[in-house]
Parts: sequence; C-alpha cells; structure tokens
Amino acid sequence: VQPTPIPSATPSMAPSLSFAPTNEKFGFVQLGLETAYGEGSDLLEPLQDKTSPQYKAVLWLAEQDTNITWPIVTAAQFNEFLQRYAATVFYYATDGDNSWLNKANFLSPDEHICNWNTPVFEGGGQELYTIALPLGDPNAKRV
Repeated sequence: VQPTPIPSATPSMAPSLSFAPTNEKFGFVQLGLETAYGEGSDLLEPLQDKTSPQYKAVLWLAEQDTNITWPIVTAAQFNEFLQRYAATVFYYATDGDNSWLNKANFLSPDEHICNWNTPVFEGGGQELYTIALPLGDPNAKRV
C-alpha cells in the first residue's frame, strides 16, 4: 500500500456536518434539531457559523438553559424545546443583547417560556403564537 501524497488531490470523504459540541447537552440539542429538520437539511447549515443567531441559540440552550430536561422523551418536551430554540434564535437575530431596551425575562434559563417577556400563547397556553415586546421609548429600535 502506497501512502497518499499530502495533501491528496481530492478528499477521500465528503466533509460531514459537525456542530463542534461543547458538552453532552450540545449533542442533545443537535440531535433535536436534526430530528425536527431532517438530517442533512440545509436549515442546519447556519449552525456551522459561530456568529449566526442559530448557533448562538444552540449554544445558549446547551450551556445556559436549565428548563429543558435532557434527553427529551415526550412530544410536549420536544415542542417546548423547539419553541425555546425559535424564540432564542429570534432574540439573537434581532441583536437582543445590544438592542433591546427591556429584555423582561427573555432567555431566563430556569423559567418556562410562558414567562419570557410577554409571549402570547394559543391552544390552552401550550404553543407559542407570537411575542409581544414592550417598546418603551417610541424612538428606540423596534423588534
């Protein structure tokens, strides 16, 4: 067997998607999103960019969120995980750390999502329908 020249002309395998897990919980979050979107989905690609709102949301869920019990075993837990992920992506996509004047419990790691800011739920309080944000100063950046 002859050694391959370094670097080889073509890769021997296509690169695989990796979220570079920081802990075991990160792997659970990754698995949850792969389950929701389908393994190999284009919707998972932003997770490769450590500056993307999606990656920041996964990192927050894995390292700071204490409300979700892992591994998720019920449909209700999975639904809450997806809601927390979507709301967290929204927070980072709108630069919540720097642009929101009133965070009002948003991203409270030990609070149920119903207690984050003033979300409006439908279906008996189980599904996130919209997020109503207090705007305060009318000249402030609106999200």
